[in-house]
Amino acid sequence: MKLRKYRRHIKSHSEINVTPLVDVMLVLLVIFIVTTPLMHSNVCVNLPKAGQGVSQSTQSAPLTVSINKDGDLLFQEQKMTSDVLLERLSVLDPDHQETIYIEADKALVYEQLVQLMICLSQSGFTKLMLVTEAQERPVSKKKSTSKNNG
Repeated sequence: MKLRKYRRHIKSHSEINVTPLVDVMLVLLVIFIVTTPLMHSNVCVNLPKAGQGVSQSTQSAPLTVSINKDGDLLFQEQKMTSDVLLERLSVLDPDHQETIYIEADKALVYEQLVQLMICLSQSGFTKLMLVTEAQERPVSKKKSTSKNNG
């Protein structure tokens, strides 16, 4: 009789254990977090080959500003101050749409180049290019196979 009373008080617990489900979901989340950046970094694109670019500019010579190692500004082979340079560039390109090429001596203090670029950009010239020389590729020396008859 005691056994029957005891069975009446036992209630069945039919709840789902959520802990294994949470563990599986966390593992899947970590896998997606790790693999998602890897999927986007290996995009292969075959770009078309093009010949030499053609300038769409109506001017015959590009706007080139040179700055030597002493910090002197040269435009069209004439030494000038930055104010005169900005005035001439504004006359030649009033819309500020032309690209300005900057040739800077490699011995120039970097700060002077940055100041020139800031001066040009504050005046409205936002298309600035730094001109460099192409590196020479080392020429591979081929062994000569000439034989001396002697």
